[in-house]
Amino acid sequence: MAAENGHRGSGIAAIMGIGKAVPAHVFPQKSFPDYYFDISNSNHMVDQKAKFTKIWRAWLAGGRSAPLRPLPAPLPRPDGGRSILRSLTNAGSAPRHPPSSSSSPGSTHSGQLNPLTGRPGWPDSKPPASPLADATVVEATAAGSGGERREAEGKREKGGREEGGRREELANHGVPRLGAEAARAAIADWGGRASDITHLVFVTSTSGCLPGADFELLGLLGLPPSTKRAMVYQAGCYGGGTALRLAKDLAENSPGARVLVVCSEVIALVLRGPSESHVGNLVGQVIFGDAAGAVVVGSCPAAAAGERAMFEIVSASQEVVPGTRDAVVSELREEGIVFTLHRDVPRQIGDSIGRLVERALLAQQQPANAAIGAADAAAPDLNGMFWVVHAGGRKILDRMESKLGLGKEKLEASRAVMAQYGNTRSSCVVLVMEEMRRRSEERGLRTAGEGLDMGMLVGFGPGLTVETIVLRALPIN
Repeated sequence: MAAENGHRGSGIAAIMGIGKAVPAHVFPQKSFPDYYFDISNSNHMVDQKAKFTKIWRAWLAGGRSAPLRPLPAPLPRPDGGRSILRSLTNAGSAPRHPPSSSSSPGSTHSGQLNPLTGRPGWPDSKPPASPLADATVVEATAAGSGGERREAEGKREKGGREEGGRREELANHGVPRLGAEAARAAIADWGGRASDITHLVFVTSTSGCLPGADFELLGLLGLPPSTKRAMVYQAGCYGGGTALRLAKDLAENSPGARVLVVCSEVIALVLRGPSESHVGNLVGQVIFGDAAGAVVVGSCPAAAAGERAMFEIVSASQEVVPGTRDAVVSELREEGIVFTLHRDVPRQIGDSIGRLVERALLAQQQPANAAIGAADAAAPDLNGMFWVVHAGGRKILDRMESKLGLGKEKLEASRAVMAQYGNTRSSCVVLVMEEMRRRSEERGLRTAGEGLDMGMLVGFGPGLTVETIVLRALPIN
């Protein structure tokens, strides 16, 4: 479309289509702690379950819980059969079963798929023991000898390698397919054709195979073999902002470019049973969820061809917060991805966010962005802006809200995504943007940015690395 109409990348890059995809099979938030300890065969770990429940309640505190939550990368079946993830990503899969409105904590969960059997409903008996328990948890008894301990650790390492391999296969299979679903939605929202895509930026932190998910997407979407691809691995939760920053550069410097950005996360390698030696692992089990988000970015939208800009990407910045190297750590080991989150992260982000936002607003006033006009270049009041913020956790959002002096309503879209889907890593900011656009349209507001003109997208992750993007929302009609 773009090349055929002779467009040149001389204007401000704009988001022209948004799409998301989440697993079809969901689990009630209210009974998630019981589900997690059942599926990992860990109900005997009473203290760990109490800690998990406390973390879970704190994360959902404030009355923002959702009735349903996508399964966070279900465990492989003990008999080696297809997992729920494969069922939802393969053609000819099991039918989708909407959750029963009569389901309640302690019920049989009728109408939902049991991830161990792939069929609706749960058996009356306890789910079969999962290899996850042996693969990731070493139980130490008070009377255990050193030899018994080493034998248990050896069993863990062997089981971890085998289990990690199966979960890696699930992630490698699911990441491009969930991403393709989001990409199809974004392309449909844009109104163009897959063959019109000139560039692809694919982001994931939950798969690492070669050829990568970007290559797989060519076949899944029917993209041209000449599509110029960039694969971003292991950026973590700031990856969505990174992808938008790269897409801006590509769209503004490549004649006729139409850039497809896809962020897809399937956290099979993160999911593991509780461990007494790594309590921080419980945080990852609570907050992370599976999702993919996609956008189509280009400059100079062709109105005659039905293109419309929703958000202009006015400026994009990246900065590392000094002294926070170990605040958020994600390591790929034989047993999967091991996640560590320091308790000071909310404070560290809160203490630096004001300075980072100020710098981002100054950057958008540089001569390179003069095309937006002098009136738009003036920095607005922070409460006069819309906010697309990575849903990294309730305490982080609370701290940002307090430090920036934002009204309680300013981060509603982020809180809604956090409660409904969890922290979906790189795809999270796209889900927040889509949620904001949906709410704005339902309310009949003038722009997709809650009726406002200027806004800020903020993504943050390991480093601590922070992506700040100044957006301008254009009239919906």
